[in-house]
Amino acid sequence: MRIKGKLGDALRLFLILVPLFPPLAPLSVLWLPWVGRLPPWGWFFLGVYGLGLFFPAMLTGDPWAPFMALARFTFAAGLLGLGVALGREEGLRPLGYGILGVYLVALVFSYALDGVSLWQRLAHPFYTPVALAFWGGIGVLLAFYLRYPWPLRVLLGGLGALVLLLSGGRSGMLAFLLGALAGGIFYRRVLLAIGLVGLLLLLGLHLGFRPVQRLLEGGLSGREGLWLAAYEAMKGVEWTGLGPYLFGEHFFQIIFAYEGCFIRLIPIFLKQEVPCPPWDARLAGLLIFPHNQLLQALGESGVLGALGFLLLMGGFAAAAWGRPLLLSLLWAFWGMGLVDNPTEIYFFLGGVALAQSPLALPRALVRAGLWGTLLLFFWASPFLYMASRPLPPPPEPLYLVLPQEGQGFLRLRDGEGYRVQVWLCQERCQRLGWEWRGEETVAFPWPENLAPGRYRLRVLLFKEEFLALRPAYTWEREVER
Repeated sequence: MRIKGKLGDALRLFLILVPLFPPLAPLSVLWLPWVGRLPPWGWFFLGVYGLGLFFPAMLTGDPWAPFMALARFTFAAGLLGLGVALGREEGLRPLGYGILGVYLVALVFSYALDGVSLWQRLAHPFYTPVALAFWGGIGVLLAFYLRYPWPLRVLLGGLGALVLLLSGGRSGMLAFLLGALAGGIFYRRVLLAIGLVGLLLLLGLHLGFRPVQRLLEGGLSGREGLWLAAYEAMKGVEWTGLGPYLFGEHFFQIIFAYEGCFIRLIPIFLKQEVPCPPWDARLAGLLIFPHNQLLQALGESGVLGALGFLLLMGGFAAAAWGRPLLLSLLWAFWGMGLVDNPTEIYFFLGGVALAQSPLALPRALVRAGLWGTLLLFFWASPFLYMASRPLPPPPEPLYLVLPQEGQGFLRLRDGEGYRVQVWLCQERCQRLGWEWRGEETVAFPWPENLAPGRYRLRVLLFKEEFLALRPAYTWEREVER
């Protein structure tokens, strides 16, 4: 049922503004009353998800965890209600106007920072290049599905493809391809979107644009370090997790250039090198995540919470089956979830899917279980792949020089084919420099004004594989300052 009048106008305005200004997203709680219009089986799945949040949170021992679980559930339910209020795929049209605004802001912001050079990745005040690439792909899909006026459709699809390529986001490209293929099951014309992006990709490669060339590179851009840190943070709390929005603070200092500072996770503050206030450490979990949706669910709510989350996601897919636009968008977000964490947006699309679902509870439960199992294996595929690869003998350290200040030096024997990362750990770890090839001398910066105490110098060796970089070996040495 289409919402008309002032309420409908407010809903459409909200869909336009949220992509432009993401901090408005929590206002989705205003649509909580529409959750009452869910079908009975939708209520059942939402209840299972809520139980998977609250029960583990009560067992974590962190006094903030139950409140954070309530915040996560309220936000998710508000987005679900927003989707229910929208109720139909055509209602997503205002979202395209907001995304088009994101493109224009990115182009203007990038021009202000780097001039007209397209050799640099696009930038945005609120979005990382990865997120921009994702919005680029979503814009292309909306342009092919929805009935915009043809000049707007050409502009949205063309700029979306351009932003997707010039952002250099490989996860955004993966999301776009999966989304287009999923929608193509029921709506073959959307496969033309792959052809459009492919032609622009070939043109960018021919012209030598660096962001476009990056799309064909291997490696995980440091995600393997986040995955390793997430594993370590979850030790001993596999069943309960660490609490919604509280997981990120346990490993956020390993993100290079952010220096453990929450506000510097927002691109405009990072670009301006805004100093880090002393009060923002506990806020890190709001924007820091392990760049894999399964790890995020396990780290926040343990095995029980992850199962409830997967069941609800499977329910969304079951309700979206046969509706090409919704299925395309859901698969796109799932693809992003392999190497990123677009957690909350699932609930908005799920609300749209559930609003008109004719399924009864038994059939919905079976289909949701099948989809959830498929999603479990998809999100776990990088780790299953890495666990299956054989390892050669480990390299050996030839020498290690640790200064009081300045640079440290490390040299490995038989380090060919490895990439080396150096970390300094106490209660938490910080990354020293970025990454080096195993056959070269590693010259890593030593932290200035290091407080006295015992530290662990960790050398991580990653063996480069076709699909991922595997954390192959860890070499540690105790350091006292």
